[in-house]
Amino acid sequence: MSKFLGKVVLAGVVVGGAFAIYQFLLPDEAKENLQHIAQKGIEIGNDVRDTIMGKDVADEQTRIDANRSYVAQQWEQAGF
Repeated sequence: MSKFLGKVVLAGVVVGGAFAIYQFLLPDEAKENLQHIAQKGIEIGNDVRDTIMGKDVADEQTRIDANRSYVAQQWEQAGF
């Protein structure tokens, strides 16, 4: 349990130190640059997600259409 508590305290110190540096030591221009970089990272992540998800959706629709065509062909062969 003490190892876990030590890790929690260490994480708190690191996060607290990073916040203090950001809040008190960085000039406004550096803060704006960090915010801009973070926003660009979010935009790139969203673009990648949309590209991947869009491809999956298109592939899924192609599979659905092919399956419908196959089932319709089977019904025709069965005489319906």
